[in-house]
Amino acid sequence: MKTLITALTTLFITAPAYTISLDCSGIHNTKTIYTQRINLDGRSRDEVNLPVLAYVTPKIKSMGNNQYEIEVFNANVPARYYSTAVLKTAGDFVKWASWDREAIFEIACIQR
Repeated sequence: MKTLITALTTLFITAPAYTISLDCSGIHNTKTIYTQRINLDGRSRDEVNLPVLAYVTPKIKSMGNNQYEIEVFNANVPARYYSTAVLKTAGDFVKWASWDREAIFEIACIQR
């Protein structure tokens, strides 16, 4: 029994983390401000801060079980906005967009 527990523990400790690679871009008033490749651990609640666009602060988060979320904080309002998607295969994406009298924002991350 000890051998089985030791073997299973070793297997889970040495198993590679499930990493997802995303190409993210930020657009402000139809101009691409940044493009960035990021890696997230898909098995745990991992998050990466994305570059600030004018007055909005975005981040991409892994929610586990192939679910990902873009969270955007707008300091002017103040408010937080969310967009979620399930990303399973290359080409799947999560996208957030906002338009108001002051600006147009778009943040998108596509799985590679």
